[in-house]
Amino acid sequence: MVIARVEGWDRKSFFAVAESDNGIDGFRFRDYPIQIPETEVPDTNVYDMRVVQHEDGYIYGLFCTERRDPSAPAGDQSAAVAQCGIVRTKDLDTWERLPDLVTASAQQRNVVLHPEFVNGKYMLYTRPQDGFIEAGKGGGIGVGYCDTMEEAVISTEAVIDNKVYHTIAEAKNGQGPAPIRTPHGWLHLAHGVRNTAAGLRYTLYLFMTSLDHPETVIYKPAGYFMAPEGDERIGDVSNVLFSNGWIADEDGKVFIYYASSDTRLHVATSSIGQLTDYCMHTAPDGFRSFTAVATLQAIIEKTKRWYHLKYKTMSALISLKEKVGYGFGDMASSMFWKLFGMYLLFFYTDVMKLDAVAIGTMFLITRIWDTLFDPFVGVITDRTHTRWGKFRPYLLIMALPFAIAGTLTFYTPSFTGGGRLVYAYVTYSLIMMIYSLINVPYASLLGVISNDGRERNTLASFRMSFAFAGSFMALGLLEPLVQYFTPYGLTYSWVLAVGIIAGICLLLFLLCFAWVKERVQPVQQQSGRLKDDFSDLLHNRPWWILLGAGIAALIFNSIRDGATVYYFKYYIMQQQAFTVAGIPFTYCTLYLLTGQLANIVGVILASPIANRLGKKRTYLLAMVMATAGSCCFYFLQKEQLTGIFILQVLISICAGIIFPLLWSMYADIADYSEWKTGRRATGLVFSSSSMSQKFGWTIGGALTGWLLGAFHFQADTTPDTVAQTGIISMLSIIPAMGSLLSVVCIATYPLSENKMNEISRELDIRRTHTC
Repeated sequence: MVIARVEGWDRKSFFAVAESDNGIDGFRFRDYPIQIPETEVPDTNVYDMRVVQHEDGYIYGLFCTERRDPSAPAGDQSAAVAQCGIVRTKDLDTWERLPDLVTASAQQRNVVLHPEFVNGKYMLYTRPQDGFIEAGKGGGIGVGYCDTMEEAVISTEAVIDNKVYHTIAEAKNGQGPAPIRTPHGWLHLAHGVRNTAAGLRYTLYLFMTSLDHPETVIYKPAGYFMAPEGDERIGDVSNVLFSNGWIADEDGKVFIYYASSDTRLHVATSSIGQLTDYCMHTAPDGFRSFTAVATLQAIIEKTKRWYHLKYKTMSALISLKEKVGYGFGDMASSMFWKLFGMYLLFFYTDVMKLDAVAIGTMFLITRIWDTLFDPFVGVITDRTHTRWGKFRPYLLIMALPFAIAGTLTFYTPSFTGGGRLVYAYVTYSLIMMIYSLINVPYASLLGVISNDGRERNTLASFRMSFAFAGSFMALGLLEPLVQYFTPYGLTYSWVLAVGIIAGICLLLFLLCFAWVKERVQPVQQQSGRLKDDFSDLLHNRPWWILLGAGIAALIFNSIRDGATVYYFKYYIMQQQAFTVAGIPFTYCTLYLLTGQLANIVGVILASPIANRLGKKRTYLLAMVMATAGSCCFYFLQKEQLTGIFILQVLISICAGIIFPLLWSMYADIADYSEWKTGRRATGLVFSSSSMSQKFGWTIGGALTGWLLGAFHFQADTTPDTVAQTGIISMLSIIPAMGSLLSVVCIATYPLSENKMNEISRELDIRRTHTC
C-alpha cells in the first residue's frame, strides 16, 4: 500500500491510497482520494507525505503544506512559505488534522517522524532552511524533540548531516522516509541536491545512525546510492530522484519507492543485508580528488589480491580424484541413458513384442510428464540445505532406487499384450522420475564445484569422457551378458544382464557422492518465491537459446541412436563380426562401441579447442561438420562398411565435442542469471538442461517409433524398399535436420568468454562482501 502524491490539471496536489498484492505492480487506487482536514490557515497545496507507524499506536503523516508568503509584495505571486503539516490515523480511512509543527526555522520542507520514542520524547528529522527553494544557512538534516504531536513544538534543532561543498549535497539535503531499524543501526535513505549548469540535480544516498543514539551518524558512504537514469531524468522537474517511502518485510526484503523528475513513481528492491553491507563497507567521502583516487586504488588492489587468491585456491582444491569422482556420476547415468536410447525401443518391439507406434506414443506421453517434472526437481534442490550441500545428498539417497527401477524396466512380465504395455508405462515412468531426482542434482554440481570458466570446461570434459566411457561399457556388456544368460530364458537374460550394469551404476553414484565437494555459494541464500525463480528463468534470453540448441542436438542424437540396431539388423543384415572367449560381437555392437570411443575423443578435444576458439565457435564448427557427415551417410551402400564406420567416427567426434560445451554453458547461464537478478537458481537452470535433453529425447524417441510405423516396419520380417530407405534416412538426413537447427540456435548465443569473465569477477566481489 502506498500513499501517493497526485497532481491535478489545476496544479493542486493531493494524496490517494493505492494498493497492490505484491508491492511491485498491479496498484489500484481506492475510489476516493484522501481529504486532508484544514487548519485555521488553509493549505494552498500539500505534498511529500512521509507515513510512519509510531510505537504510540498511531500512523502519522507528515507533509509539506505550502501557502503564499503573506509578506510578499502584491505583484509577487511566486513567493511561498513551506511548513510541516501533520495528520494521524489508525485505519487510513479517517484522518485527524493536528496543528502544524512549530520550529524556529523560517521554512520546513522535509520533516520525518522517528518511529520510536527516544528518551520518552517524539524525535523528528527536520530540514531547516531560510527560503522556499534556497536553503541559505540551513539545508542539512536536523533532529529535534517534542513532548507531544498534538501541539508539536521543537525549540532546538541540531544538524546531524550537513550539506558540504562539492558533494552530492552541496546545495541542500533532506531525510527521505523514516529510518529502518537493523541489527547494526538505523538505516536512513536521504536525498542530496547539488547545482549543475542544467539546474538542480537530486540523488539518493544512504547513511546509518546508532541504535542507542539515533542522532549520531556512524556510517555514511561517499557519493550517491541511486541517481536518475534514462527516462528517469525527464519530467516536470528533470534530473530528480526523490523518495518518501520504503518497506522492510520480515524476511529482510526491502521495497524502495521513489519518484523520478516529479512525474512517475518507481519501486526498487533490495535487502537489509545488502543495504547495511553497502553502508558499513563503502568508504566515506574524502572530499578531495586525491583521496577519492587513493580509495579506488585500495579497492582495486584488495579485489585483485582476493580474486587471484580465490582463483588459485579453488583451482588447487579440485584434485584429479574429485574430477574422476565427478565423472563417475555421469558414467552411471549414461550407462542407462545409452541402454534406453539404443536398446529400449528394440527391447519393447522384439522382446516384449509391443507395437512400435504404441511405444512411440508411450515415449511421448511419459517423457513429456517427466520433462516437466525436471524444473520442480531443480526448485527443490535449490532450496535444499544439508551438511553435504544442496545437490550431493540426492546422489546418496536415490542411487539404490535408480538401480532397482532401471533393472525392472528390462523385465518382461507374463502378461497379455495390453498388460505388458501398462507395465512398460509404469516402469518407464518410474525410472524416468528417479533419473530426474538423481541426474538434475548431479548436473547442478558443475555450477557449485568451481566458479572458473576454464575449470568448468575441464570438469565438463571429465564428465562427458566418463559418460561416454560408461556408454561404451554398457554397450560392450549388454549383448554379451544377454547371450551369457540365454540359458535362463529370454525374460531373465535381459533382466540379469541389466541388473549387473545397475550394480555398477550404484557403486559409481556412491563414489561420486563421496569424492565431490560443493564450494560456490550464492550471493544470498535462496528464500525467494517460486514465481520469482520461474520469472527469472523465462526472462533469461541465453537460456531460451541454449534450450532450443539442446533439444535440437538431442533430436539429432536420439534418432541416430534409436535407429542403429534396426539399421544393422534390417539393412546391413550382417550380425556377427567376431567372437571373444566364445562370446559373439555383432557389427552393430562394434559400430556402437566405435561411436562411443569417438565420442570420448571429441570430449577430450572439447576443452582445449573451446579454450582457444571459445565455446560458441567450437560448438558451431562441430555441429556443421556433424550435419555434413550425416548427409553424406545417406549415400553409403550396405557393402561400404569402411565408409560407414569412418563417418560414424567423424560424426561421433563432433557430437562428443558439443555436449561438454552445453553443460559448461548452462553453468555460465546460472552465473548470468545470478548476476542479472541477484538470485541464484543453479538447480532450476540445470534442471532445464535436463529438460532440454529429455525434450529432445522425447521428440526423437517418439519420432523414431512413429517413423518406423510410417515406413511400414514390421519386427522380425524382411523390410521392403520403403522401410529400408526410411531406416537409412533415420541415420542420416532426418537427424541432420536436428543438428542444423542446433547450429541456428547457437549462432544467436550472446555470452562470450569475455562477458563471462566480467560476470564471474563481479559475482566474486559480491560474494566477498556477503561473506
